[in-house]
Formats: sequence, C-alpha cells, structure tokens
Amino acid sequence: RILVTGASGFSGSFVARELARSGRDVVALHRRDTPFLTRLSSEPRVHTHRVDLVDADTIREGFP
Repeated sequence: RILVTGASGFSGSFVARELARSGRDVVALHRRDTPFLTRLSSEPRVHTHRVDLVDADTIREGFP
C-alpha cells in the first residue's frame, strides 16, 4: 500500500491514479471533495479517506 496525501488536488490525484494504474494499492488522503478526487472513484485500487493530518485518529482510520 502507498499513502498519497493531498489526493483532492491536481498533483496528488494524478500521482494516486498513476500509481493505481501501475498495479499499486493506494490510500489517498484528502481534506475535502473536489472534481479531481471524484475522478479517482473509478480506480478500484484507490481507497480515499477524508482526514485531518493533525488528528491521528482520522489517519489511523485510513489503515485498517
């Protein structure tokens, strides 16, 4: 599994999508919903989680 922060932005969503398309499982962390994040929903290897990086509990939820 690879962790990508900022997945709701242009760069983060691109990185997450390319990693998934290369066969990697991706945990994509984001603060808010955006059109970039919506495009990731079609990638079966990308698992998105809304988190606050200063809240350790929300980060742990992304890694069951």
